[in-house]
Amino acid sequence: MPIFKENIFSSATFKEEEDDSPILHLSKQLEENKRDLLEYLDSSYDKLIPAFETASQLSARISNLMLQVEEVTSTVENELLEEISSASTKKKALENDLNVLKREADVIRPLLRIDSMLNQIESLNQKDLKDLKCKADLISEAESLLESLSVHQELEILPVLEVEISKLKSQLLANLDHQWQERVSWQIYEAGDLELTCHKPESLHFLASILEEMGDYKLLVHQLSRSLFECILKIYPAKSCEILVKKIGETMVLRICKIKESVAAVEEVARNIIFVLTSLKEIFGHSTVQIIGDAWKKRISDFLIEKYIAPAIPSSANDLEAFESFISKVVSLEYLFKEAGFFGEEDSSLSNYVKNINFLYANKLCQEVLSSARNLILKDLSKTVRLGLEDIGMIESTYQARAPEEMSRLAEIGIDANKSPFVFPECVVSESVIELLALMKRTLSEAEQNGEDIQARLHHACRSIIDLYMSVLPTAHRNALENIPRHSALAYNNCMYLGHVLLTLEVLTVNSSKLFFVLDAQNLRQLGANLFLEQMKLQRTYLTNIIKEADFESQTVTVPTVEDSFQRCLLRLKFLQDAWQKVLPTTVYYKAIGILTNAMLEDIIGRTMAIEDISYDTAILLAAQGSFLLDSLPTLFSTAVNDDNNTEATGRMRKHISRYEQFSELLKLLNASLKDIEERWGNGSGPLALYFTAEQVKHMIRSLFQRTTKRAELIGKIK
Repeated sequence: MPIFKENIFSSATFKEEEDDSPILHLSKQLEENKRDLLEYLDSSYDKLIPAFETASQLSARISNLMLQVEEVTSTVENELLEEISSASTKKKALENDLNVLKREADVIRPLLRIDSMLNQIESLNQKDLKDLKCKADLISEAESLLESLSVHQELEILPVLEVEISKLKSQLLANLDHQWQERVSWQIYEAGDLELTCHKPESLHFLASILEEMGDYKLLVHQLSRSLFECILKIYPAKSCEILVKKIGETMVLRICKIKESVAAVEEVARNIIFVLTSLKEIFGHSTVQIIGDAWKKRISDFLIEKYIAPAIPSSANDLEAFESFISKVVSLEYLFKEAGFFGEEDSSLSNYVKNINFLYANKLCQEVLSSARNLILKDLSKTVRLGLEDIGMIESTYQARAPEEMSRLAEIGIDANKSPFVFPECVVSESVIELLALMKRTLSEAEQNGEDIQARLHHACRSIIDLYMSVLPTAHRNALENIPRHSALAYNNCMYLGHVLLTLEVLTVNSSKLFFVLDAQNLRQLGANLFLEQMKLQRTYLTNIIKEADFESQTVTVPTVEDSFQRCLLRLKFLQDAWQKVLPTTVYYKAIGILTNAMLEDIIGRTMAIEDISYDTAILLAAQGSFLLDSLPTLFSTAVNDDNNTEATGRMRKHISRYEQFSELLKLLNASLKDIEERWGNGSGPLALYFTAEQVKHMIRSLFQRTTKRAELIGKIK
């Protein structure tokens, strides 16, 4: 009996109670139910046993299978996974080794091919064109293979191969160039004829294909075209020519012969160039001449423009109409070049150049004007002309045409209405300035005959002349302006005269051209003043250095040093008088020589006043030499020769030398006694007090006189 059945029966405890209560009834009912259940279980037991046994067997089989699975899993984890991992690693290593071998093979194959080609190149003939063609192919292939190996920079053999291939290529190019030179040559004869010779034109075409493959063909053809064009340039500009093409056996000859010493017309030159290019096509072939044509295209245009078209541009308004026919010729020539196939449809440089004739005319005229102006500015300043009292007639008449009331009003304020305010003072100017002004007037006159655009260009050219003058004059004549006082005076006059005439030119042209030169005139005057002031500074420095050599600061001032110093100063001033007096306007000369003389006297006064101890002999010496110098100064302002006592000269000297009276008073002080000094001081109101302060007078008394009671009393009186 199964266990669960035993349990059921063991738990069935029947309690019999005799009590006939409902509980007893229920108990009996329960017992009946239990018996029914037991009977049912007994009847079903036979059916449950086979199912139970089948489930047990399945459970056992499952357990066995689970054990087998665990064993297999353990085996896989412990053995097979390690073997698989090891196999995968080996596979990757094999793949890497295979890739390395492939890469090495990719490198080795080209290297072997290059080595084979190099050996093949060495075995080929150096003169046979077919072998040279094969060489060119092999070298090109070797360069291509070497280029593919350029990523392998670690290979030490690559630089060696590169050098070897480059060497073979250079040898081949040299050989090809030699072959070319043997077949193509040209010569210029003493008579000026040019001869181009080509041997075996057919082989030349094959040689050209080899050179083209080597990438050296265009360079060689460009060199040929440049040399040919330079040879042609030596012939065409000055001569009329005849061009001949002839065949002698296997040789083609192109000869350009001079037929007469005359300038060829532009049409003849253009047709000859076209004929030369056509002949070259027959000799070298179409591709070669196409390269030559491309190289010559711009040079032909520039050559024709420079040598024939530009010189034909008129420089006068009267010749503009005649130039129209020349423009038609240029357009026709350009069409001929296009028709011959040497110019493309877009190549219109010749017609574009001559299209704007007004611009070309104005440009050429301006260039000629500026070039002429520069040449005039560079001319020597010493070639001079003397100007009288110049004025402008038209302006003079304008001022004289004023109403009587206006004339009287001007007279009331001290202005002479009959005299033109544009009068330029009498002086000497360079011839180049007169010529420069004439050039400007011609340019302005030419401008009046043309339209507004050309007028503007020509007016600008006039202004450019002034700018050019201001830039070139100080630099081109620098040495003369610094070392020759007369040249600096001429430069001053030139600038002032140019400025003066520019103002009058403005008045003359203002009604028609609206041209103004006010700022230019001011700048010119400033330039002239600056140049002359620089010369004045140099002369003042020169005089100062002479006075320094007298050594006023030493204890004893000797006669020779003072006399020599004063004599040299006077000689220098007379030298400047000779250089300037007949060149500069009179008033300008007086001011200039007065400024320098005044500076010299001021320096002498200052150095004399600075001496601490002046002996009697020294005072007499200084007074004597100073008096001689002072007596000689009026000659600097004299207009007559040897007119030293001219009263007018003395008056001009006193007017322009402000230190004259002070220097004269100093000389009197050097010769004076204590009593004379007291009288000339006059309690601060005498002539001595007009030019020296009390401290200066006291210092001179201490320097001139020894210490005494009288000296002390006089010093005490001077206040």
